[in-house]
Amino acid sequence: MQNELNPSQNVGIPPSPTKIGRVIVIPPEIYFRFPPIAGFWRRLLAWLIDTLILGLIGQLIGLIFSSFFFTIGLYGRFIGLALVIPYFGIMNSKIGGGQTLGKRVMKIAVRNKRNEPIELWRSLIRILLLATPMWLNGWALPIFQNSIVAWFVSILVFGLGGGILYTMVFNRKARQGIHDLLLGTYVVHLPRKPVESAPVTTRTHWIVTGIWIGLVAIGALVLTFVSPTLVSKKPIQPLQGLYEILQRDPRFFTVGIKDRTTYVSNENPSRTMIITVWYKGKIAKEDVEEVMNSVVKNVLDTGINLNAYDGIQINVTSAFDIGIATQQWNYSNAYSIEGWRNIIYPDGSSNGSTS
Repeated sequence: MQNELNPSQNVGIPPSPTKIGRVIVIPPEIYFRFPPIAGFWRRLLAWLIDTLILGLIGQLIGLIFSSFFFTIGLYGRFIGLALVIPYFGIMNSKIGGGQTLGKRVMKIAVRNKRNEPIELWRSLIRILLLATPMWLNGWALPIFQNSIVAWFVSILVFGLGGGILYTMVFNRKARQGIHDLLLGTYVVHLPRKPVESAPVTTRTHWIVTGIWIGLVAIGALVLTFVSPTLVSKKPIQPLQGLYEILQRDPRFFTVGIKDRTTYVSNENPSRTMIITVWYKGKIAKEDVEEVMNSVVKNVLDTGINLNAYDGIQINVTSAFDIGIATQQWNYSNAYSIEGWRNIIYPDGSSNGSTS
């Protein structure tokens, strides 16, 4: 590229000779070979361009393979990873000249401290470190219900993710995120006037990042093991049996149960049981009612004391999520306890009540 600096070339400003008495002293030439560091906003715009490109590709793939993606549901993010990692890994390496399409538009590139494009393996690890917090955030894999796994995921999402954000924003001299610091990489602005050498990140940023990750690890440990009810996605104990029954249902990816109390001035509080299920596959509209009724039937037949509730709300979600593209259909219905009993047992054969 015409904007790219060749590290083998000597680029600089020749020094001026100095006359001392009758002797003219010519100092050694100082060569300036390292491009200046790319600013935060320029990097952000490049990332947004790459995200838009990948998003358009994801939407196109989603249209073609929609039925399959609805079948794999939450596991679709693995497919997105299979696209994102090679794209950034290859393009940001020597193979792609250190530039994704977004970086080419913004005239920036990934380099090592010698102003050379980095190796493929280094680029792949770099994007893995950068993408992991974003990819894990909100990912509802069943294995994440395990306390130890949930603790480790919290460290990656909030600890590593927060550390990357902090260093990229406040490490103003080098603009190296944690992923750059660990792998010795920089993002440089190619057309600008070169500087003498690559900037060095101060120890302060390492210390702050280390403290932050440590605090997140301790906080997540307390919330996960000492006070698990504060962060657990599982329902409160009286509803645990119902949760386990619905979770075993092969039609659903995930199940969530909430106990919501609504307060309105001058009225008695209203208590509602909210059940949300992620249906496997693309559900037909004519099947939604049958799915909702089957969920409510489980509620009425499990022996839960429903006298404390005013109603039940059922949410059915049919969706896919490949990380770079999503599609989602939501259906919801809510009735009083008696209203649901009349729907499920219209002939009065069983009222689903508890003694």
